[in-house]
Amino acid sequence: MMTDVNFSTVRLGAEHIHFAHEIEKSCFSDPWSEESLGLFTGAGGMGLICFSNGIPAAYCGVMTVLDEADIARIATVPAFRRMGVAKRLLGSLFGLLASMNISRVTLDVRESNIPALELYRSSGFAVIGKRRDYYNRPREAAVIMEKKL
Repeated sequence: MMTDVNFSTVRLGAEHIHFAHEIEKSCFSDPWSEESLGLFTGAGGMGLICFSNGIPAAYCGVMTVLDEADIARIATVPAFRRMGVAKRLLGSLFGLLASMNISRVTLDVRESNIPALELYRSSGFAVIGKRRDYYNRPREAAVIMEKKL
C-alpha cells in the first residue's frame, strides 16, 4: 500500500471525459463510450473524478431526478484499489448530493463483486433488491442498493 499518495477530487467536466473513459476501459468488460460518459456533464447528470498526484485514479457518474440520484458508474483504476480512494470519492459525492437536496441514492452492483458490496455496505447502503441477468460479459445478476442521505 502506498502512503505518499496525494488525492484530489473535482467535479467531472467535459475536460475529464477522456480520463473517465480510460478508467472505464481499465475496469469494465463492457466500458461506456466517451459520448455516453458525456451524460454526466449534461442536464440531470453529474460526477466526480479523483486524481492521485495528477494521475486519474477513480471517478463516478450520477444521474439525478428531483431528490433522488442513481450512481450509474463508479470505478477505481486497479493500481489504486484498496487504498480508500472509492470511499473518499463516495464521501465527497454524498456531501455534494446533500447540498443539492438529494435524499436518496441508489446503485446496481454485480452480485459477485464482493469488494464493492463491502464498500457500499460500509458507506451506508442497504440491499433493496436484485435484477436477474442484468450484466453481460459475464451474464450476472445485479444487486440493487440504496442509501438515504
